[in-house]
Amino acid sequence: MAPALAFERALGRNKISPLSRQLNNSSRTSSICFFCSLTNRPPSTTAPASFLVRSRRLKQLPATLSSTRRHQSTETTSQAAQETRSNSRTELAHLLNELQSQFPNYVDNKRVALALRNLSEPPGQESIRVAVLSPVKSLEEETSHQSELTAKQLVHVTLADELGAEAKWERVLAEYDLHHGPIVVRVKPSTTGQAETSTSATEAEHEERAPEVTVPSPTLGKNKLEFLVSRFRPYVPLNSSRELEESLLTPTVRLEDGEDRNGLHGTEIPVSTTPVHMTLVVGDGLRGALDASRLARSNLPETIQYAANFKTGLLTAEDLGETQLPCFPVNVDAAIQGLDALRAGNIELFSQRWSEGNVKAIRDWLHSNTAGTEKGLKRPVARLIESLLQRASAKVQDAQPARKELPLASASSISRLEREVAIWAENAHEELQQQLDIAFTASLWSKLGWWKLLWRADDVTLVTSEMIAQRFLPKAEKDLIHLTGRIQEAAVELGITTSPSYPGPTLSSTAGAGKKWPAQIPYTRNYLQETTVPSLHALAQKLVVQSAGFTGMTTLLAGLSYFSALGAYECGAIAALGLVVSLRYVQKKWNEAREYWEAEVREEGRKAVRATELSVTRTLEWAKEEHPGELVARDEALTRAKDIIRQAKKALDAAT
Repeated sequence: MAPALAFERALGRNKISPLSRQLNNSSRTSSICFFCSLTNRPPSTTAPASFLVRSRRLKQLPATLSSTRRHQSTETTSQAAQETRSNSRTELAHLLNELQSQFPNYVDNKRVALALRNLSEPPGQESIRVAVLSPVKSLEEETSHQSELTAKQLVHVTLADELGAEAKWERVLAEYDLHHGPIVVRVKPSTTGQAETSTSATEAEHEERAPEVTVPSPTLGKNKLEFLVSRFRPYVPLNSSRELEESLLTPTVRLEDGEDRNGLHGTEIPVSTTPVHMTLVVGDGLRGALDASRLARSNLPETIQYAANFKTGLLTAEDLGETQLPCFPVNVDAAIQGLDALRAGNIELFSQRWSEGNVKAIRDWLHSNTAGTEKGLKRPVARLIESLLQRASAKVQDAQPARKELPLASASSISRLEREVAIWAENAHEELQQQLDIAFTASLWSKLGWWKLLWRADDVTLVTSEMIAQRFLPKAEKDLIHLTGRIQEAAVELGITTSPSYPGPTLSSTAGAGKKWPAQIPYTRNYLQETTVPSLHALAQKLVVQSAGFTGMTTLLAGLSYFSALGAYECGAIAALGLVVSLRYVQKKWNEAREYWEAEVREEGRKAVRATELSVTRTLEWAKEEHPGELVARDEALTRAKDIIRQAKKALDAAT
């Protein structure tokens, strides 16, 4: 029985009051869930309040569900993208391994190994190799230490901690001689209270390992950088932008042994040809700026830059923001002075010298290209793999035309064409010898004798260019065009629709373009006219100026002697001696230059004929040596290589 009813019966009432009825109804309609009933909180007896709470919760439920769904959708999308990039990295590594194992001649094994090492690292945390190269182009630079000193000092001020004292690695780097080989500088995060350690490699390891120092850097420590500081000399002529890029991103360095490298320890980086992700070429002064302009014309990627070191006074801090040089203009001496000033407590001098040094530009370039990211590959790593795939694709394309050149020609046709090629080469060598003998004994060449050089110096370019244009294998070039036409005719008779292409010299403007006949002869002719003729002309003008200057000096000396104590005969003898010496100098130097140029023209012509013969012979050898079954297998292999490269490019796009 409800309490209210018992209370009313005790009072003797027969009717229920409105208040009692309301209390009774509320007690019947109120409900408490199971979890609420387990608590000590008394149940609520107010129906409207419970209804409002329940209604408010129902209204908030759709918004909560919508927010939760959006959050889950974002997380799902992010996880899916991350899984896609991870799968793409795995697929890319597998494809590079397959390309290296099946087609080792199309890729650089060391660059592939570097790319695979990056792909095995956490995404966005790949280690980056940076080569700091000091170019050596002459005997004077070979024996000089100035350029390598600039490279070491630039690395020093780039990685040094301005707020800390001089570290041990700074002294080791300053004392190391790059003539003994390259040095590797490994950058790590700067941690306080950690002692700097540096050991040395054993003597047996010196032949295969480059010495290494570990540098704690507060600015670039988290970028996982490895610097290779080395002297650099290009060993092959660089005729195209692709060859120049590969030469700078795979520098050839040499490690000499027999020296004590205390304070250094070895690293596994190879020292013959070392692939890197980024390259900074360091030069000095205006010459370095001119070299940088040549690099800028080659349209190299952002990962290859040039730093020109200007001495104090040549380039002020205000000029750095206004100059349009295609390089990083720096002042290493000013940066070192600023670093020493800050460590000594002179903040004003540090601000002035550090701004003049412009080291911040180098740091910004390194940080912007090597900063860690969670989205995908770092840009230098992606550029490395992209360059590797482009190189492999170019080699596949170079191998493709050779397969299509007369694959089904009969043995008799090939033998006949080979005999015609041999006859052409014999006639070309004979023409070269006869025509050049005529050219160098004709009156046109005799006009450039040493005794006529005073009034003929400006005619050197005109005379030599005319000789080369008229006497340098004109008939052989026409016969070659006729011979290649015969080869094309044989191909048409055999039902070959693809025109034969001939490997020729690599030109930056025509690289990769097939030619209807070999271009070695016109290429060599242009080389002689554009390279050797201007040098010969410049030497002629130089000899005339030197002869006139020396003769004028001796004549002036004779005149001064006449006014002193010597007579007219003695003064005349002095002037005559100066004239004879100057003319003898001109005769000796000019005759040597003429003989050298004659020999160079003959040798370049011989090499052009030989290269042309090899180019045409290679076209015929493929048809002679290959069988249809082997050609089919080669075609399938090239198709497979193209498929791997195409899939690798797609995986690279997905991984980045």
